[in-house]
Amino acid sequence: MKTNTTIIYGKNSTDTPTGKSFLANQISLNYDQVIFIPGRHLQRIDDPFFHNDVDESTELIILDDISDDYFSYIISLINSDKLLISGQGKRTKVIERPAMIITIATDDEFINKLKSKIPNCKFIRTTIDDKGSSRIFLAKRV
Repeated sequence: MKTNTTIIYGKNSTDTPTGKSFLANQISLNYDQVIFIPGRHLQRIDDPFFHNDVDESTELIILDDISDDYFSYIISLINSDKLLISGQGKRTKVIERPAMIITIATDDEFINKLKSKIPNCKFIRTTIDDKGSSRIFLAKRV
């Protein structure tokens, strides 16, 4: 399976932003057809309608700010080459899964547990350091 999933993570002790969504949006500029799915308001990520805007032309799906509670479903989604899509009033079909970026507020310990379950994934840790009156965005592939 090709590597077409990137997990961007970071967690500060003070609940300040770490730049995960910023980096995901910057990467998405390389794609023409992007679907952004905000994770903060998802009730059930295993609902087949949660990605009902995805179709054959979609090149990238961004799942932003996904809770680690959903990662059992996310792992099966990442490890699949296909995606079942269905929308209200649309016929259900299976398509090639587009590239994905997933952002999650978590730490290295959680990510290290994931790595063996999703070996075909890229992981990027982000942080923002306050330096006096300036903020410095840092990203590192791990």
